[in-house]
Amino acid sequence: MKDNDTNSNDNLLEYLDEMEIYSVELSKDELQKIHKLELEKIKSKKAKVSKRFFNWKIASGLVAACFALVLSISISVPKIIEHIDQPTKIANPYIEYNDVATAIEELGYDAMVPAKMPEEYTLSNIVLINDTILSIDYETASEKINYRTSEGTEDISGDFTNYENVKQIQIDNNDITIKGNDDKIHLASWKHNNQSFSIYSKQGLSQKQVISIIENIE
Repeated sequence: MKDNDTNSNDNLLEYLDEMEIYSVELSKDELQKIHKLELEKIKSKKAKVSKRFFNWKIASGLVAACFALVLSISISVPKIIEHIDQPTKIANPYIEYNDVATAIEELGYDAMVPAKMPEEYTLSNIVLINDTILSIDYETASEKINYRTSEGTEDISGDFTNYENVKQIQIDNNDITIKGNDDKIHLASWKHNNQSFSIYSKQGLSQKQVISIIENIE
């Protein structure tokens, strides 16, 4: 133990000689204090190096995490944008047909249609609405009549106007609800054999014309 102390003191004395300090002027206690201070300096340097290494590891980890996040975003964002750019496809509820027979075939049941319309009215448009409602337009140069039929008992007319006149009449044992203003009928609707029917005219029809259309539905 004494040999170690002697060696340490000798080394310290050599160090002090280099610093041009006369060791004979320092006591043993002072030499030990200087030795202790030098050891503390060495420990402090080691601690600073360790702290720098620890900070470097944290910084490296943060850089790696940021890189991974950027890479993930660069992969995900184009896919999200591509998904957003794709328009949502909505099925068209109106499908047009060139003839009534084909539309009835697609409808899936033997729908009844007018065999005769008022003079000058000719068939102009045939449409299936939501695959369940057969809608047929008849037109003149300036006027139009819309006829609709569907299975079930729902109101299929599409006309929700509040008319001045609303009344019921009977045609072929069917209760027909007719609605209109003044002496014109704009809407006629009824049910028969679990089927719904409607006749709509924006310009209005006479009661005689409405009765004639309904009597010729087959």
